[in-house]
Amino acid sequence: EHFHYKDDKLVMDKLDAPAPEGPEAALEAPKGTLVVIHGLVPHRSTINTSPRSREAYALHVVDQNAQWTDDNWLKRANDMPARGFA
Repeated sequence: EHFHYKDDKLVMDKLDAPAPEGPEAALEAPKGTLVVIHGLVPHRSTINTSPRSREAYALHVVDQNAQWTDDNWLKRANDMPARGFA
């Protein structure tokens, strides 16, 4: 899937066929656990049917030489450019 902006609206395009049906491995993690998933690994989260919120924090790490398209959904304001790690 490809998230991007089109006419100032965030849209999603399907790029590939859905992952084949087959065995899945559920990963349950205690509160506070850091789960790291490479962006190319198929992963998903099903609908939260519990009355409690399921909060998550996502950190996207990108090579400093990566070239971004103008419609990319991950953007920084012009007055707040992306910074590298020193």
